[in-house]
Amino acid sequence: MRDPSSASGGVDERVLDDLRRRFTGFDAPAQPITPADIDATQLRRFGLPPRPGPAASGILHRVWERGFGKTLALRTFAFDPVVRRRIETTPYRISAQRANRLSATASPLDTSRNWAGAYLTANGGRQFAQIWGAWKTPETLRFPAPPNAGTPGLPYACSHWIGLDGQRRYLDASLPQVGTVSLLHADGTVTVEAWTQWWTRDAAHNAPTYLPLPLAPGDEVLCVLTAIDARRVVAVVVNLSTSPPVGIAVQYGPQPVDIGGQTISPKITGATAEWIVERPSIVGSSDIYNFPNYDSAEFDLCVAVGSPAADFPALSSGVPQILHGTRYIRMLEREPDPARIAVLSLAKRRSPTALTVTYGGMR
Repeated sequence: MRDPSSASGGVDERVLDDLRRRFTGFDAPAQPITPADIDATQLRRFGLPPRPGPAASGILHRVWERGFGKTLALRTFAFDPVVRRRIETTPYRISAQRANRLSATASPLDTSRNWAGAYLTANGGRQFAQIWGAWKTPETLRFPAPPNAGTPGLPYACSHWIGLDGQRRYLDASLPQVGTVSLLHADGTVTVEAWTQWWTRDAAHNAPTYLPLPLAPGDEVLCVLTAIDARRVVAVVVNLSTSPPVGIAVQYGPQPVDIGGQTISPKITGATAEWIVERPSIVGSSDIYNFPNYDSAEFDLCVAVGSPAADFPALSSGVPQILHGTRYIRMLEREPDPARIAVLSLAKRRSPTALTVTYGGMR
């Protein structure tokens, strides 16, 4: 179905009403807090992920401490005029064109026209209920040199995000995501903002929701996405570069969709978890943005947490899955003159919890 967005980049009242109903914030204390010093009830009240229990894997303690082990200032998400206006004027869409698998046996590589990165498949009879990731937003973006300069008149954009599901072709396939988007403007300046969304196949729209978190190019962010049940997630973004770090949490569910005359509410399967650099799509069009030279993206804390039950209590002792058995996605573009397939981005594992995605190939 068509995204009911205006050609100028705005969204109509139906989209805004839907987002207002589905996205809600959490309480935020007036003063900075130290999450390690508060109990599980207060963490949940503020939308923060549960602290790993004593028996939990050491890697879960490490990723949690990175984001929440020190003093943290929290901002409240509210669908106020500022957020509304930013959503109305958002010119990009984070699309979920899944990767195309080259060969299930001969290669761990998939291809995509707009994704580069990696994904894991849940093992051991579990489902993923949580995913973590940290990265530095691009400090500079550069206009690519010919022949990769892109379509004249179109802006340049790239997005970094983590998500659950999105790699299986279910009728009610969906993909909750959270991340950042960086825009390269005509004068060479770069801006960055945080966003989240629950992409759903055949939804009436897939507008991202702007998160009012202060961000500047070069800031390091930590994101965590947690399923609190099969149809509700909590997304948290923390800017680790401010003093103290500043975070924001929001909870939301999917859009209902019509499948064969029945209204279906998609749910998380927990089958896959992704760490992705994306070339966003343009509102009201099947075209995608020009892709800037971002040099490289370093994803750290790449951990997905498996649980037999997608809820907060189970996650306190969930089973982490790191970058073993990973499938990698390379971003390709068909070039007309001379006719060829150009590699726009490639991913490579740097450690069991770190991933590098490089513009134009590996160095």
